[in-house]
Amino acid sequence: MRTRLTRTDLMPLIPLGVEAVSEAAYSRAGDGDVYPLLRWAAHQLHANPCDAMDALARLIRWDGAEREFGSPARRAMADELACSGLVVDTVGAISRDPQITGGDRSLGIVSHVSRDIETRVLEKITGVEMITNSTAWNKGNLWDPTLGTTVAGWARGLTKAMTESIVRRARNAHETPISAWDDDESGDNLLLSTVPSDGRPSLLDMHPDLVFPRPLGLDRRRFLVEGAGPSDLISAGWWHPSLNALDDPRQALTFLLTPLHDDPGIPRILSSAGVSMIVAEHYAKDQSTYGTADGGLLVHELSGEANRLNITLRTLMERLGTLAARCL
Repeated sequence: MRTRLTRTDLMPLIPLGVEAVSEAAYSRAGDGDVYPLLRWAAHQLHANPCDAMDALARLIRWDGAEREFGSPARRAMADELACSGLVVDTVGAISRDPQITGGDRSLGIVSHVSRDIETRVLEKITGVEMITNSTAWNKGNLWDPTLGTTVAGWARGLTKAMTESIVRRARNAHETPISAWDDDESGDNLLLSTVPSDGRPSLLDMHPDLVFPRPLGLDRRRFLVEGAGPSDLISAGWWHPSLNALDDPRQALTFLLTPLHDDPGIPRILSSAGVSMIVAEHYAKDQSTYGTADGGLLVHELSGEANRLNITLRTLMERLGTLAARCL
């Protein structure tokens, strides 16, 4: 009968290195016990959290079952990355770097989304959907343990690309709060999946001043059901002169009519327009469907918020619509 492997058993093998520890762990530990032991051993091998994380990747054999998305091995790696604090630290450092932000202190707001970015990086390790829609993932961005690259280097590079995109958009946008929440992951977008995978600028990058007064309620439902074109939205007043700058006005329809994702983080982003979280949630609900039947009530709520903010209802709807367009 095989005896249960313990940390005490592994301790004498630590000086012998990764191969000896891995062989012993896999030969004597049960399937459910091997990963906690390997994580412990990785930290005995290296005091630095990032070095320990890379050691864990080498300790795991990555056979067929372990490479599968959602496997205990991938989850162990994701837990190790989260515990290391690497993503959060990287986001914070980049968002405060004056050479990247241009000295704009307001861009420190980017660090507030560090946990959102971290979750998206973790998704790329586990291959399991957590807060984004896996059908829109660029499969080439998922972590491949067989390529031999360090986990820390891979995660740091991905985080850097995501964060610098947020900063770039925040600096170029017409209103910082609108794009300060935007991001991409080497071609994919954190809140807006419109960045081409080959790195070319997206429509919103090329035209940062676009304004999207997204239709509400029954108007929204009618446009979606009937398949409205630009002329229909112009006639009904759901248009903005900035959209006339587009080579093809039909490009605007995606941002004006596409339902929002069912993401609990979207109301928080919408609230940066100055509205309460309750109103932001009601607006997000309307925009994530084919239009709610109580659109009149939503307009009444928005009118109250516009009065409180001392702006016109139209201005508030343009701000919310543009934020929503960047959350698609």
